[in-house]
Amino acid sequence: RLARLAFGGPREPDPQVLWSNQKGWHGLVAEEGTALVGELKVCDYRQFFGGSAVPMGGVASVAVDPHARGRGVATALIDAALPAMREHGQVISALYPSVTPAYRSRGWEQTGNYERVKIRPELFAMLAKPSSPVVLERPGPDDLPALRDAYLRFASTVDRMLDRSTASFELKDVLDLDVVEIAPGPDGS
Repeated sequence: RLARLAFGGPREPDPQVLWSNQKGWHGLVAEEGTALVGELKVCDYRQFFGGSAVPMGGVASVAVDPHARGRGVATALIDAALPAMREHGQVISALYPSVTPAYRSRGWEQTGNYERVKIRPELFAMLAKPSSPVVLERPGPDDLPALRDAYLRFASTVDRMLDRSTASFELKDVLDLDVVEIAPGPDGS
């Protein structure tokens, strides 16, 4: 209910997205009497720096009931999350803040950005042509280990990319994405 009030969504959420059904994260709640008035979750991630995966707490879904806003509930949740992240070995943290001052006052700072690039398809015509046709295929379950290894080989070379091998990520979920295709190599790998 709190997440729906803060971020929108269905009145009856999919049971698979409820806190009790998600792996690789821990959550905190704020109560007033018997009423739930705030929530925060921290995803167990690792982020690459200098080729090493560093434990990172991904703060998400910080929500406060409208009637309890302005009374320090979010701040109390954030303050409680910091020692919990330390206990989980998460030495860095990342989030997409909607209220920057609340996080900045607790030590977070804007250090990166999210970028998206659109490439016009006709620009691909400028690339050198391969010596033989490249056939793209949808990945299957047997391709998942190679996809993971290819991703990790690349991600480990770029500071701040996610490791994606923690419990927060289900490798099989890649099969549900429409943007993942594979091009088998000459040896079939």
